[in-house]
Amino acid sequence: MNQQTEFMFQQALQALQNGNVKYGESILLGLLKSSPKYFPALHVMGLSRARAEDHLGALQYFQKAVKINSSDAGLQYNLAKAYSALDRHRESLPHHVQATKLAPQNPEGWLNYGKSLSFLKRYSEAISNYEESLRLNPNYFEACINLGMVFIAQGEFLKAFEYCQHAIKLQPASYEAWVKFAGVLLSLYRYGEAVIASERAIELDPTSCEAYIVGGMANAELHQIPIALTLFERALSINPNEDYLLGRIVNMKRQIASWENLESLTRQLINDIKFGKKVCPPGSTLVFDDSAELQSLAAQIWVQDKLGLVTQRSIARKKGTNEKIRLAYFSSDFREHPVGELMQKIIELHDRSKFHVLGFFLNQKSGDGVERNLESLFDESINISELSDVEAEKLIDSHNIDIAIDLNGYTDGNKTQLFAKRVAPIQVNYLGYAATMGCNFFDYIIADKNAIPEDKQAQFSEVVAYMPDCFFPATFDVLGEDSGDIPSRVSQGLPADGVVFACFNNIFKISPAIFTIWMKLLKAVPDSVLWISSARPEAVQNFRTYAQVQGVAPERLIFADRVPSKADHLRRIRNVDLFLDTPNYNAHTTAAEFLSVGVPVLTLSGNTFAGRVAESQLLTLGVPELIAKSEEEYLNKALDFATDQTRLNQIKEKLQILRMSSPLFNIAAYVKNLEILYLQMQNRQE
Repeated sequence: MNQQTEFMFQQALQALQNGNVKYGESILLGLLKSSPKYFPALHVMGLSRARAEDHLGALQYFQKAVKINSSDAGLQYNLAKAYSALDRHRESLPHHVQATKLAPQNPEGWLNYGKSLSFLKRYSEAISNYEESLRLNPNYFEACINLGMVFIAQGEFLKAFEYCQHAIKLQPASYEAWVKFAGVLLSLYRYGEAVIASERAIELDPTSCEAYIVGGMANAELHQIPIALTLFERALSINPNEDYLLGRIVNMKRQIASWENLESLTRQLINDIKFGKKVCPPGSTLVFDDSAELQSLAAQIWVQDKLGLVTQRSIARKKGTNEKIRLAYFSSDFREHPVGELMQKIIELHDRSKFHVLGFFLNQKSGDGVERNLESLFDESINISELSDVEAEKLIDSHNIDIAIDLNGYTDGNKTQLFAKRVAPIQVNYLGYAATMGCNFFDYIIADKNAIPEDKQAQFSEVVAYMPDCFFPATFDVLGEDSGDIPSRVSQGLPADGVVFACFNNIFKISPAIFTIWMKLLKAVPDSVLWISSARPEAVQNFRTYAQVQGVAPERLIFADRVPSKADHLRRIRNVDLFLDTPNYNAHTTAAEFLSVGVPVLTLSGNTFAGRVAESQLLTLGVPELIAKSEEEYLNKALDFATDQTRLNQIKEKLQILRMSSPLFNIAAYVKNLEILYLQMQNRQE
């Protein structure tokens, strides 16, 4: 290199250091024009482009430089970073390897290597790199934070807690440390502390949306829905493109019946999902009146984003001729919850001569009666709520499961990541999630031909395993629930006379459209009332306001109180004349409860699995006259039953007879049919 070239190169460096990028780069470009393989100019030009966030330009210069000198540790480091900045993490890996080999004492090299591995979801390798970075620099704040995040991804929340707490000690005024710590606390179910940590993060950086999101999620878990909604909306104002945020906002608005802009927001969500955008958790799509294809697409987007390309393990179980099939049910709802309550009779009635039945509890121990009963009913009860994914996987493997049945789907508390790697040769989506999982690691979904018609099978990623009657296990003792007196209407806050309509569905299932139909019904039937399941104060106020706007006296909406037991609930609902179901996402357990005590359930047939569950129950029971195919027919049928006492009495009498003989409430036959499906799955597998 001659003196003139060296002089010009130093001038370029000086200009760049002084912030005169244009002049400095012009000198470098001049040097490269005359000497295209001048390594220092190529390297520095790449650095300058990277600093200007022109990562593609930087990459091009680094690629030319590495052909000249591949043994420069700094260049390998910068080339790896350029690939990573372009989300080309797989291509960055060989250069990370070279950078750490050439400069093994550089903690930043190990850190960046770990970041790329994290993006590729190669978590165990990422942990090793972060730990090496921290060994070289025990006070390396960013290594602590990244270790915390990768342990969260691995489900090792206690380890994540330790590293995030250490990061706060290193930099107590760091927004990033507090917001990540809040996320860990959220994962550990320490919601109150998560709220406090998120508030501290907001104080430190009021312009970054992550803290508002974590705070919103923690408040939602504490049932502080208005606060959660406010925080989510604040986050959206900061970043309108934040992943899944719009879906969370729509879900919160539905939880408290806050319907302003709900229709336009829902349309936007549906359109964004169709364009492949990460806007809505899959579980929130079940209320949309669209199609199973939309639900499948939302699930595919979620799985690809959260789990990536997971390699499924090959698990084979060789069984002896008389060896029992090992069934394992997984749920975070083995407690006082509809799923836990419904499963008790199924577990009890399973044929132990053919099946060994295990229960994997994904929820923290509640100690309630349903949980205790299930623990005694399973042949083995295993709680994995506090295990890391790696620990849970090893423990599950030790039980040699033949068929794993997931009762969660994409509902809260799921362990989909375990199923993604495969915990059993056969994996089944059942009961807890009335939609497709939209992935290749669930083999079957259990349904019936009314809930999932045969011509709709293509909308599901799973093979549909059909029950001969309704797939829904209506595990209520209809012969025994008549015992005891029906409480008076007045004791329930209901009028002594007049028609009592009811909807005890979750509030989020109630849409503005169906509510408008109900208000038309109340106006057309004098002295009638609508009895609604217990709701948050904000929802009660909103419903009453909407009723008044539509010309209905707010006091005609009556909100139920909670009662001590299921038996009390089943007795009181016999005061209802007609249950009004919600379309799109029907009553499931609730429909079975009302039918079990002889109360007619009027449903509106939907376009999805979740929107046809009540229809399936009614067809199995033998009362197709309670199914409407349009909003107009729904309103007309409700009016007919409400204004024709003879017709209403006839349908009630019919229900009283059918409920005693229908397959819908024959749980012993139901369990036998379910076991036939399991045996067919096992035989096909073998």
